[in-house]
Amino acid sequence: DILLCDEPTGALDDTNSVLIMKILKQLSNDRLVIVVSHNLDLVEQFSDRIITLHDGKIILDQYRNEIKDSNFIKQKINKRKFKYKIKKQLRNLKMQFR
Repeated sequence: DILLCDEPTGALDDTNSVLIMKILKQLSNDRLVIVVSHNLDLVEQFSDRIITLHDGKIILDQYRNEIKDSNFIKQKINKRKFKYKIKKQLRNLKMQFR
């Protein structure tokens, strides 16, 4: 069995978000639970494996015990966003000078 959850805590307060994640963690004992979320704090707290996507590409794939720094994922995403913005600006400049 697979349970796919798309932003299960998106519209919830912190207390209920934690409650939902605890339930999903229990459910993961006997099935695969995949959670899509923008809440990195909850993801880091409850996930066994974290696959981070940016612009449709996998930029990080780590098991929870491999994460050395809790800010590592956020730093990786910010670095990727910065590179993306620079590339986009360079493309815009090229278009202006054609």
